[in-house]
Amino acid sequence: MTNQTYQIVVSGQLTAGAILAQVKEKVAGLFKMPAAKLEPLFSGQRIVVKKGLDQAAARRYVDALQEAGLLSSAEI
Repeated sequence: MTNQTYQIVVSGQLTAGAILAQVKEKVAGLFKMPAAKLEPLFSGQRIVVKKGLDQAAARRYVDALQEAGLLSSAEI
């Protein structure tokens, strides 16, 4: 059995009804960084925010980002 690793990818899309300023603050809290430093995550470009995760950890990241209002996906 191979150990697949996942990466978390965002492209700046927000969940339905999310307010950009609030999402930025929530995501900044998740990453423990100033919101201004995370501005590229909201540029519309495809950005890998985390690599080398197992499936369970990848799911937790996707869920946490979605709860904050930012759509993401886990890719192999």
